[in-house]
Amino acid sequence: MKTLRFDYDLQIIFSSPVWEHYFTLKCFPKTRPRQEIVQREIIVTPDDHYQMSEDGFGNESLYGHYEKEHTRFGVRVKGIARVDWAVYDTDPSRLLLYRMPTSLTKMSKEMEEFADEQWGNLRFFRMGKMNKAHEIMDTLYNVFQYESGSTGISTTAAQAFAQKKGVCQDYAHIMLAFCRHYGIPARYVAGMMIGEGYSHAWVEIYSNGRWYGFDPTNHLLIDSNYIMIGVGRDYQDCVLNKGRFYGTGEQLQKIHVNVEEI
Repeated sequence: MKTLRFDYDLQIIFSSPVWEHYFTLKCFPKTRPRQEIVQREIIVTPDDHYQMSEDGFGNESLYGHYEKEHTRFGVRVKGIARVDWAVYDTDPSRLLLYRMPTSLTKMSKEMEEFADEQWGNLRFFRMGKMNKAHEIMDTLYNVFQYESGSTGISTTAAQAFAQKKGVCQDYAHIMLAFCRHYGIPARYVAGMMIGEGYSHAWVEIYSNGRWYGFDPTNHLLIDSNYIMIGVGRDYQDCVLNKGRFYGTGEQLQKIHVNVEEI
């Protein structure tokens, strides 16, 4: 077990005033089987009206509205978590959803051909889900390259795989696609980790009644250096910040994340 201090800071700067700003935020770590949130502070500016709720995947969400003109919007979430990844999440709900491809994790013909070439053998067929997920992560790490700015939030697994480069979201989407292709229930996880500086994304697979975490970007198994924020079928279920407003101003978004052991 580790005790981690976390600080998630999102700031949006508008080039000209906006108003009637409706927003949905999902950047709130909550107590789950593997982590206990012992302290948490949420600061939203400007602060007008908002309420907390949970979405269909159990992620804690904040829904708010600010009607007056403003040129800055921010949310900061600070707190302390006790994390023990030797404790397993055994929740079997939504397994059918986590077996199904989504618009962001649909296999392309290129991906299917690659899978047949890499894993279309009896040895792989006889493996259990955990070993298959290990092989998928190992292969993805070797053929895919991390490159910031090479993809966007709407980039699909197929598009990222075609160019063989992307960011953590793309690594997660591609691994989800391959896992689901082989019948392995797999879910997208948004969170934070020690030393990253930004929000992070990884994958969990369900095997033998437990969820196991894989970080294909860093070629690691999830341990007590990670804090979970949200889960879902893909990135769209875990968007940390979503909103709409009136105004013509362009926006500049800055996110800084710090996680450290105490």
